[in-house]
Amino acid sequence: MKVIQAESWRYGAMGSLGNAAYMLMAQFDFPYEYDPNVDGYTCADHDRLLQRDFDRTRLAFKKFTNNGELGFGQWAQGVFKEDLMECIKALLQADTLIDWTGCRVLGTVNRSNGYPVWTLELFANKSGVEVYTGPQAPNVKGSGARMTNMGLWSE
Repeated sequence: MKVIQAESWRYGAMGSLGNAAYMLMAQFDFPYEYDPNVDGYTCADHDRLLQRDFDRTRLAFKKFTNNGELGFGQWAQGVFKEDLMECIKALLQADTLIDWTGCRVLGTVNRSNGYPVWTLELFANKSGVEVYTGPQAPNVKGSGARMTNMGLWSE
């Protein structure tokens, strides 16, 4: 099974008038294709998590980012894999018995209100499929984005 192919990062695309749709914010050890019968995968959009349990979700964002969900994309771009994984696991209330090995954050601008929607994904590589870190990967459309030495995306 293939994962959603992310958009390459574009300057300004996550602003309130932006048009990002599943734009890559960060990824670590994440596949393009995986075996759903062997590998583990879970995913949710943060706005749905807020609908399910607003207080718990807001507290989790604040605990990890010291800021909240609006600045989450920028925070995700500059953190280490372990920090991002712990945050996503907490937000998704991921199964603690699964050895999650990779993660990804995608950003979409909600066209009705201009707010960001963060797609949070976790992956458990049990089949040994090829995985990717950063934007130079087959699970990302285009090749204009790259990682700078400061951990921020640029064109």
